Amino acid sequence: MDIRYWDPLGRGLEGMKEILMRPVDLGKWFALGFTAWLANLINGWGGGGSGASWRGYLDSDELQGVVIGTTDRVEDLLTNSIEFAFVGVALFVALGLVVLFLWLSSRGQFVYLDNVVHNRSRVTEPWNRLAGLADSLFRWRLLFAVAIFLAFGMLAATAALLAITLGFDGWGRGFSILGYMVLGSVTLMATIVVAYVQFFLSHFVVPLMYKHDESATAAWRRFLDQLTAQPWPFVLVGLFFLLITLIVGAVITVLGLATCCVGFIVLGMPYLGAVLLLPVTTTLRLFDLQWLAQFGPDFDALATTSPVTQD
Repeated sequence: MDIRYWDPLGRGLEGMKEILMRPVDLGKWFALGFTAWLANLINGWGGGGSGASWRGYLDSDELQGVVIGTTDRVEDLLTNSIEFAFVGVALFVALGLVVLFLWLSSRGQFVYLDNVVHNRSRVTEPWNRLAGLADSLFRWRLLFAVAIFLAFGMLAATAALLAITLGFDGWGRGFSILGYMVLGSVTLMATIVVAYVQFFLSHFVVPLMYKHDESATAAWRRFLDQLTAQPWPFVLVGLFFLLITLIVGAVITVLGLATCCVGFIVLGMPYLGAVLLLPVTTTLRLFDLQWLAQFGPDFDALATTSPVTQD
């Protein structure tokens, strides 16, 4: 099978023009932009700068100070009931917001996908009709987030223990340095795996759920059967998507600088930025669907039909 990459992107661009430009309807833009904004409320995972990490790795005294200081701070917090209660409430609220945004974005992904597939800008009707699929996606994403938190928490705890042994002489210091090398490799591999799982879920598993009206687990099984049969196209499409994202980011950066950073401020505004970036997000969403459709009718979410009632 000859899997193409630029052709689906070209068809996605033409599809975007059909949805947004023929004709230009501001009401449709704002409604569709709202669903795109919901879909991307939680998009990917953050990371820190590499420079500070390497500096910490080379300075054992600083690393030990961070670990010991953190331990002392936790002990102080546990002995201060008022401060402990305040931090606990703040963490509870923050966790609640994360879960809420995860739920909203799961609904938004299906509403936005439904609108793109059928060239419309509904909110209420697909929100209710696709609730079961969105709830299945939400549960899967929530469990995956908990697993990531626990896994990287273990890596962080291991890094803290290694930081303490950096202060030892002889074999203890050598063991810690070797441990950091192994830990760094494991962390890098884990980060790549998490990134690809997130990519596959949003770009391919969600369309398969929508296509076959099936749960996230069932769609993952369908997807993994194809992935194991032809792994390299899926690896390459992730890199291709990264390339396109970097190109788009470079263009946005140039435009933002050309407007004396006013463009950055506008694009950073919730909802309004999603409306302005709608040509980009719609093109890339259609690229996902066009690329996936190359694997046969069972993977062609663009051919999905669905019952529709009036909003």
